Amino acid sequence: MRRGDNELWPRLLLDFDYRNIPESGRFERWIARGIRESLSPEGRFHCAHFGGACSRQVVTTALLQGAADTNEHPLVRGQCLESLTHKPDWSRRASRRDKKIHRVVLDCLSDPDANVRFWACFAASGMKLKSAQHLLRQMTRDPELGDMGWTVGYEAQEALKSIQGKQAWQDEPPHRKSPYPPLVYR
Repeated sequence: MRRGDNELWPRLLLDFDYRNIPESGRFERWIARGIRESLSPEGRFHCAHFGGACSRQVVTTALLQGAADTNEHPLVRGQCLESLTHKPDWSRRASRRDKKIHRVVLDCLSDPDANVRFWACFAASGMKLKSAQHLLRQMTRDPELGDMGWTVGYEAQEALKSIQGKQAWQDEPPHRKSPYPPLVYR
């Protein structure tokens, strides 16, 4: 893809799903570049979504930067956080890069945007971040909605259960309309 083709990202990614993603360094570098450089939030969102299925460090770095960037669109940041949970086996001992990811997730739990907090709760549970339990307990009464239409408080409660090894996400709360307009390429 040439430099001026940024807005083709969402259109091209509509042809992929997790079952047919090419396992090549070139494709993964293209995804990482899309997360960092796509001109539209839709393009960055779609690249971040498929970044969860990529294994190269260049993609993990782009997802980490996207999640940490407070100037990024909240839906893109949330997708970066979710995709980071698909990365390595989080039960093993944490590497230096894992610790950076953990730090970003912990910082995002205190973000002013509800959607970022919502997905940070999800990421904390996926990574089994015991260090997040104190913040998650404080967040269980957070009434703001994430993009899924569920409250941050609900996600924090379920994340706590998951980190503690209990059954989580068994009872689906009433779904409300998301306060975020969808990032869909039209």
